[in-house]
Amino acid sequence: MRLVGILKCEGILVEKDIAGGVAQLTKAMQWGDVTATLAMFAYSDVDKFQLFKVLNASVKNTPFEFLPNIVADCYGVIAEGCDKEVLLVRRAVNANRLNKDTYEPMYARLIFSEAIGIKDKERIVFSENKETVSEACDLPLHLKYGDLSFDEGAIGGLPLNRQEEFDSVIGGLYGSDLRTLDSFRPICLSCDSDYVTERYLSAIERALPTAHIERIVVGELREYDLQPTKNNVFVRGLDERRGNVWLLIFKGEISEEVLEAVTPLLKGEKRRKFMLYHPAVCLDLSPVLPICICDGENARKRKHLVEIIALAPVSKAEKPDAIGEVIERKCDDYGFGEVTLTGEVTERLCTMPLESAEKVLDKVLRLNRRKSLVLHINMDIIKPHLDRATGANNTYGFGGVNDESK
Repeated sequence: MRLVGILKCEGILVEKDIAGGVAQLTKAMQWGDVTATLAMFAYSDVDKFQLFKVLNASVKNTPFEFLPNIVADCYGVIAEGCDKEVLLVRRAVNANRLNKDTYEPMYARLIFSEAIGIKDKERIVFSENKETVSEACDLPLHLKYGDLSFDEGAIGGLPLNRQEEFDSVIGGLYGSDLRTLDSFRPICLSCDSDYVTERYLSAIERALPTAHIERIVVGELREYDLQPTKNNVFVRGLDERRGNVWLLIFKGEISEEVLEAVTPLLKGEKRRKFMLYHPAVCLDLSPVLPICICDGENARKRKHLVEIIALAPVSKAEKPDAIGEVIERKCDDYGFGEVTLTGEVTERLCTMPLESAEKVLDKVLRLNRRKSLVLHINMDIIKPHLDRATGANNTYGFGGVNDESK
């Protein structure tokens, strides 16, 4: 690894490839190779103070303990202490757990993970059960930190006219770079309108195009989803190649057992110390960004843990545009060429809660679905479905609808 790395960096016998050479040197450096560590000072952009700690660990109790002083004079840097992971590799080599001359990717993945602590790493590396290492490597050990790429135009493009609300949501999402801090409070979008929250959910997914997003409907979680294993719902779907986001949807009645398992994850400290029992490790999930979407009652119950952004229900003035957006979206979903409504139909739909109006339109479109069909919806087509939705034919019982435009 060391030789190949230097040859690539210098372009000797092979095409010059500094990035490829540094990758090879990094592997050798992780395995405690002193020469590779020295070469990294010359070829890599890795923080020199971190390299100094690796060098300290590589030369400790060897005839080369004088080297850090020479490097300090040459590069003008010095750092106390040793890299704990490189020391662990050397201990494992001395105990014949690892071969000094053979780089083992599975052990490297475990030992140089930022997601678990050094004590857990030591226990797993020296475990008598070889499967323990394999099980640990199935976990998301290399989650991405740093900023999440964010397109604020996806929020501003919603079919609603409420710029101040958009600015609040955009501002909250820009705070995602603070998510690894224990003091970080996730944003919570609060609204009792399913239409509004669903539009914002979709907009957030579009606004984070490079992120891996997991929608988690908290009320639908079951006991097996929350078991402290690698199959836990908060672990199994994470993607090491991208930034990760949990969209936590708190709506309606949710069991106390589920809330006791999920609510603590809104705290940075709990995400940083996510306990698993099989394998037994403490996993750092602080790079994951939680975003809450709640109805009003669930938001109030979590107000001490989140930054609540109250979303307004759809107003009477917004309803025609919202219904137009519903038509456009379902037209694409069902393959229609074009769908139009008469003014009378639009006016009647605007008197209904938007969720009810959307269900009526969905029913009509599904019953009349033909690929590329141009459909003009008048009262004759939609009236039977309107009557059923509003209970016009009911002659008994209780009921009625709540018009969110009032």
